[in-house]
Amino acid sequence: MTDDRPKPKYGEYAPLGTPAAAAPAVAAPTVVEPEVQPVTPRRTWDVALTAALLILGVLDVVGSFSRFGSLAATLRDAYEQQGIGRFTSDQLANDMGMAMNVTRVVLLVAAIGFALWRLGHKKVAFWVPLGLGALAFLVVLVCLLVVVITDPALAEFAMQQANTP
Repeated sequence: MTDDRPKPKYGEYAPLGTPAAAAPAVAAPTVVEPEVQPVTPRRTWDVALTAALLILGVLDVVGSFSRFGSLAATLRDAYEQQGIGRFTSDQLANDMGMAMNVTRVVLLVAAIGFALWRLGHKKVAFWVPLGLGALAFLVVLVCLLVVVITDPALAEFAMQQANTP
């Protein structure tokens, strides 16, 4: 591109006319400074409560492992004490007892792992053993209801109780 107009000298204004094409303005690169996150103090109450709940969960799972492992014998004793009759669904009870044990151990391991992960990241973790403990309780409740409701002795006892005035 040629311009036949004379170049202005120092201190002179340029002659009026079409200005030369200016180079596109390039914005200066923005420097993004990493945010400095404040160091959050460790919540000692959360660590203590989470540890206590996890220990309670371990003691509960270990203490009830044999009881759920021989669920048929446990229910047989309970039926006799209550005068319901003879418990007869032994195979189903033992299978459900094994399912309860496996589920509770898996949920306990998951609770320990997830709670430790949350504690390591300084997040509130006491709800983890509470939530998974409640889930384990629901699993045990459903399994026990399946075993007890399908037993013919309980159905017969309920019919006898309904017929007595």
